[in-house]
Amino acid sequence: ANLGGAHTKSLHTAPDGSVWMFKPDSQAGGARAHAEATASEILARAGVPSVPVYARKVGGKPGSIQPLVKGASTLSADPKSWSQADVDGIVRYHVAAWATGDHDGNPHNMLRTPSGGLCPIDHGQAFKFYGQDRLATDYHPNSSFGSVPVFHQAYGASKAGTLATGVTVRPEAALPTIKAFEAMPDAAYRAMLAPVATEGVKAKVHWVGPMRKAAQKRLGKTQVSDAEVAEEFLHEAVQRKNGLRSAFASFFSANGFAGGGNVVQVNGLVGQNRLICHCG
Repeated sequence: ANLGGAHTKSLHTAPDGSVWMFKPDSQAGGARAHAEATASEILARAGVPSVPVYARKVGGKPGSIQPLVKGASTLSADPKSWSQADVDGIVRYHVAAWATGDHDGNPHNMLRTPSGGLCPIDHGQAFKFYGQDRLATDYHPNSSFGSVPVFHQAYGASKAGTLATGVTVRPEAALPTIKAFEAMPDAAYRAMLAPVATEGVKAKVHWVGPMRKAAQKRLGKTQVSDAEVAEEFLHEAVQRKNGLRSAFASFFSANGFAGGGNVVQVNGLVGQNRLICHCG
């Protein structure tokens, strides 16, 4: 099967006949798998369509496993083909991607489901750049690989006038996702992320260095323990979750999108409902 991506994958048939994809995570010892699984759960809880991902071992190897979506294709790379519903969905996805520190959401990582909806996949880079990333249209850590997040492509196309006629970036589309994150209790959010923190520190993944420096600065220490680094990661994640409203209000306003200030409204947009997962 042509599954795309840079990492090895294998297909497995479940007892019910469904096909699942396994991605081994030998380099990170399962830490990346835990990050991807947790990101998929967070997206689902935030009302953003998400394929369920689980950290499991197959053949004794740690990795992530997820069901394949039948009849799905990838989103067209041409922004002019995107509908208003597509762009609204992309804006909502951006909120979740920033919360989980995932900067790899290019069109190939966005499924077009048989019903016509959008469903982001491949969250293997979730949290990777925590402690050094920025909420900015010029922040593309994977640009050397030709990967620019789909939301930044939408913003660029909007500014260039290359979206379809009548289609625009609507900052208020972000509100349902922002409100869903705000509704998640901090303690529950920390509990979801605990395996990402502990496994990440154990495997010394990409974010450990920046989080160690952040912990040293926040705690006023020249040296910090691994437990304190893991705690700093959780602190950053909760802070980011709780700061989404103000962060995106500033982001949209700074980039000249009309209605950016509306994101700070507590009641949100009348008539906007949470997006329900339709990846099945």
